[in-house]
Amino acid sequence: MTSPEPGTRRPIARALDLLILLNRRPVSTLVQLHEESGWAKSTLLRLLDSLMECGFVARDEVRSLYRLTARVRELSAGFGQDCLVTDVAADLLRQVTAEIQWPLAIGTLQGVEMVVRYSTMPFSPLALKPTTTANRHSLLTSAMGTTYLAHCPPEERAFLLAALQRAQRPDSELAGDEAAVDALLKAVASRGYGLRRAATRTDGSSVAVPIFTQGHLAGVLSMTVFATLLDQVIERHLGVLRQTAEEISRRLGPES
Repeated sequence: MTSPEPGTRRPIARALDLLILLNRRPVSTLVQLHEESGWAKSTLLRLLDSLMECGFVARDEVRSLYRLTARVRELSAGFGQDCLVTDVAADLLRQVTAEIQWPLAIGTLQGVEMVVRYSTMPFSPLALKPTTTANRHSLLTSAMGTTYLAHCPPEERAFLLAALQRAQRPDSELAGDEAAVDALLKAVASRGYGLRRAATRTDGSSVAVPIFTQGHLAGVLSMTVFATLLDQVIERHLGVLRQTAEEISRRLGPES
């Protein structure tokens, strides 16, 4: 399949399209790039020259073969498990929200907090906020946080709790109460999901389940509901929430 002629696209988009083509094989000829893209050879040469000037592409002067350089790794330096989970889950979460109406969110660990990477609140008629994307949640007082702590390896849990005690955060004192934390996390592990019950009737309550990939905890999937309906929604939709987490796990890769 040919790509749109570069003349119809912005220069940055053209260059990125070409990088994608070059990534398909170790080395490429101008003819191969021309045939695969459908672009004029003169256009390709201009783009290749620009990418070589920037250090992303190199050319074998003898055989006129083009290849990517190690510098392209810089383009993916910020792409990790967090981004992968979000990319894999976004479409699925929107589909499930369309079915059950309640908003869903993906959260991953960052430091001693859980960060919402993606939220379907913009697609939910029952959302209490426009979105929760980028919101940060406590490890010990949120559904996402307690779910993560209850399902991560013991060594990681001990490290996070010790870090919390040193962090001088609102939940730092609780992190030092070993008995209370142990009881809290055992309850979450026994249920298989974390809960956050709203302090007021107008606030939202949440339920969260873990997402695993290849035997490792990749993140947490949560659902936010009206405070007065939390128990009813759990009874009705917990199975769907778990199935959604399992499907995300399947898309991420086989369990080891």
